[in-house]
Amino acid sequence: TVHVSGVGIPDFAEQGEMILLYPNPTDGQAIIRSENGLISEISIFDLAGKLIRNSIVHAYQTEIDLSSAAPATYLVQIKLETGEKFVRKLIVK
Repeated sequence: TVHVSGVGIPDFAEQGEMILLYPNPTDGQAIIRSENGLISEISIFDLAGKLIRNSIVHAYQTEIDLSSAAPATYLVQIKLETGEKFVRKLIVK
């Protein structure tokens, strides 16, 4: 299952999963927090679909650093250990 959401506010998926991505917009540093499951992988894509960064994670909360990335809108794919995937937009100023 893939859940997609907008910018700036927490989104609750149909099954009660909650993924937070903040601050948004950001100067480059952002926190990803999962309320209901361990994050296993984070993939960051530009809007053309090019993979910018991929990280293996085993935590409920992690920080991403895009301070060296060009100012733009990115898609952050968060995969939980349950296999569920969530996609969030992240604006880097």
